Amino acid sequence: MKSILKKTTFLKKLKSPLFRDSAFQFILSTSTAGITFIQIPLLIKSLSLSGFGYLIICQTIGAIWAALTICQFNQAVLAYAPSNDNKDSIIKRTLILTILNYIFSMLIFSALAYQLAAIIPNYVSDISKSDILVIIPLTLSAAITGSPFLGAAFRVKTIYHEYMIAQLTTAIFRLCTIYYCMQSDLGIWYIACAAFLLPDLVKIIILWLRVNTKLTSYTPLEKGTDNKIIRLSLAMNLHAITDLPTQQLDKLILLPLIGLNNIGIYQSIKRIGLLTSMVTGPFSGSLFHEYSKYINEGKQQSAIQLFHKTLPPFLFITGSFSLLLWCTRLTWGPIMLPGAPIDDSVLAGILILYCIASSFVGLHPLLISLKAIKKSLAITAFSNMLFILCAMTLAPKMQTLGIIIALYIQIISLLGIKYWIAKRHMETTCF
Repeated sequence: MKSILKKTTFLKKLKSPLFRDSAFQFILSTSTAGITFIQIPLLIKSLSLSGFGYLIICQTIGAIWAALTICQFNQAVLAYAPSNDNKDSIIKRTLILTILNYIFSMLIFSALAYQLAAIIPNYVSDISKSDILVIIPLTLSAAITGSPFLGAAFRVKTIYHEYMIAQLTTAIFRLCTIYYCMQSDLGIWYIACAAFLLPDLVKIIILWLRVNTKLTSYTPLEKGTDNKIIRLSLAMNLHAITDLPTQQLDKLILLPLIGLNNIGIYQSIKRIGLLTSMVTGPFSGSLFHEYSKYINEGKQQSAIQLFHKTLPPFLFITGSFSLLLWCTRLTWGPIMLPGAPIDDSVLAGILILYCIASSFVGLHPLLISLKAIKKSLAITAFSNMLFILCAMTLAPKMQTLGIIIALYIQIISLLGIKYWIAKRHMETTCF
């Protein structure tokens, strides 16, 4: 009898939306990560190591601009739509706000880029106007990928697998385009427009048309809903801004110290580490969705328990993946970075760092679901300020290793304080 009950419970878990979506996301995100992995050597071969470094700096500036100016409306959809009978209206409203936000942000950035392109070549002789303007398509691409509003809408409408398939298809399209540009000896402008911007534009248009077919009802929203959506989105935007130092500024800090060539090597190694976060990253949205449902139903304890249940499997997955990457480094290293040696200490540091960070991927959405947004924002700001201080102190002496040590200090302080806050919140609310 007990075995039958256990079997029934196991089958129910297999059929649960969280398990099904998570398993599907794991397969697709791992495939996407593998394709992204292959893109790097093709880009280096096409652009050279210094050209790849310049591409990274342009993408970094674009990502910073996107974080500063594009609101995180996807977080508002995940927070308010799942338990709301009027979810279609919330998605439609936030969709309009997102489109207007994109247009306004990109128009301002393009105007600024054109102004800089007219001024900078007068003072820096080895930079042309076209070299500067290439940042525009890369920023447009960064803005599309950096604010996954449509992913949130697809998740709420329970068709997130279609979004993940679109992500995988885009990665394949980008890989083929990069390969074509490499074989045809095309420059950075073709790669920026054809390999980065075009696939993202095609993807977002198709996804937008698809999600609109699923929005079948519209009724006026309750009074104050708009204000809630905008307030939460702006709060999450502040959160993204405070997270910029570890996400983007490390490369700008290192640039004057190690040059474009080594920036390309550092970013390549960092992207290898990011492969581990790509394995667990998509689960963040699924967990946020589940946390919000539990908490809106008054089941806070279930949300906390769900977070604890995710730690062992995430640690096992990311640890195994990191170990695999380490053991095979002599195989993929020469292919990944042709002609450039990989520092074992830097690689080990990056892999362990992302293994730790990726295992706790459910902690941040848990705090947001518990309405501890201000506390989460303050913790993120503090840990990133700590990173900047450590990086500015250690990087001039230790260069890349100094940045990695600063990243460890940041992630340990961030996760430690956030976990303490969540545990304290649990105790004060009698979980």
